[in-house]
Amino acid sequence: MVVRDTQIGMRDIDVATVQQMFGRAGRLGAGESVGWAFMIVDESERSHWQRKLVGGYTVASQISSSLPDQVLAEVVQGRVGSLAEAERWWRSTLAHHQGNISAGQLRQAVSFLVGAGYLARSEEVDSGLATLKAAELGLLTARVMVSAHIGYQLRSALADRPVPTDADEAEETLIELLSTVVPKLASCRCEGLCHGSIAVVPARRNRTGMCRTKTATLHVRACSSWRGARMSSRGPIA
Repeated sequence: MVVRDTQIGMRDIDVATVQQMFGRAGRLGAGESVGWAFMIVDESERSHWQRKLVGGYTVASQISSSLPDQVLAEVVQGRVGSLAEAERWWRSTLAHHQGNISAGQLRQAVSFLVGAGYLARSEEVDSGLATLKAAELGLLTARVMVSAHIGYQLRSALADRPVPTDADEAEETLIELLSTVVPKLASCRCEGLCHGSIAVVPARRNRTGMCRTKTATLHVRACSSWRGARMSSRGPIA
């Protein structure tokens, strides 16, 4: 195995990725007992990479950042059907193994999912026996892989808005909310009319002055990593 560069695209490669690539050198049980891996680097980087590779890489659980999504997925797939089973599942996670033994965070995630309408929970005297079942909203959210927190924020924001008077107003409202609530879109720093990572621009017209997409009043131009690419919500831009 030979790693020939210290970058992937425009990003510096990390130690975990290099170690994963090195792991492809030599396969026990496949007739190989020894594996060799090499990394080609600039001389100025040699000591840095030697130190990093010898020091290794510690894997830390990241489940806390998306715990409601993980719990919802377990319920939807039928592996968790009660709070007791959820706590048993929690004890099998890397986070629990690394010392996060309290189930308080898990219970908070379950309470959020129930309160937000993603899960339905039966009422039991012993809370540990309470059954958990995915609601229709939870099934849809899991299927399209939308973050439970972001979905809840979008629904809350839409509930605070007046009912749109037409399709164009509804479209503009949805674009604005998506570009401010979804983190990857809200982090953009574009100029002009950009709301987050989505820029709203007037519909282009043809030589007769008519909009090229008959019913469209705006087009959405993606920016950031897709800068320059254009799409229309009503049809292609000629």
